[in-house]
Amino acid sequence: MPKIVHLVLWKIKPGAPVEKLEKKIRKFKSEIPGILELYCGPPTFFEFPSKMAERFRIDFSIRTVAHGFDLVLFIIFTDEKSRINYDTHPAHMELPNYTESVLQEGKEHVLVVDFIIE
Repeated sequence: MPKIVHLVLWKIKPGAPVEKLEKKIRKFKSEIPGILELYCGPPTFFEFPSKMAERFRIDFSIRTVAHGFDLVLFIIFTDEKSRINYDTHPAHMELPNYTESVLQEGKEHVLVVDFIIE
C-alpha cells in the first residue's frame, strides 16, 4: 500500500523561540494514529565542493539553499486515510496556537508538499 510523505517548511521570525513548537510537533508521532516516521528541525547545511557551486552557479549558503526556511517537518503516513485524519486530529488543530507567535506573516512563509511513496 502506498505511503504518504508530508513535508512542511516554515520561515520563522528572527529570534523567535521555536522550542515549544518543535516539542509540540514531535508529540504528534505518539498522539496521531498512522504516523510511521516524524522528523522536525532546522535545515542542515553540508559544505558543497566549490566545483559543484561553480557548475550550478548557485550560492550554496544555508539561507540560499533553504530559500529562507528555518524549520522543516517530515512525516511518513501509513496511507492516505491517515494523512487525511491528521488534518482534523485535535493535536494538529492546536498547531496554530504554537505557530502564530513564531512564524513570519504571509502565506509565502509556509510551504506544504505531500507525495506518494511505495
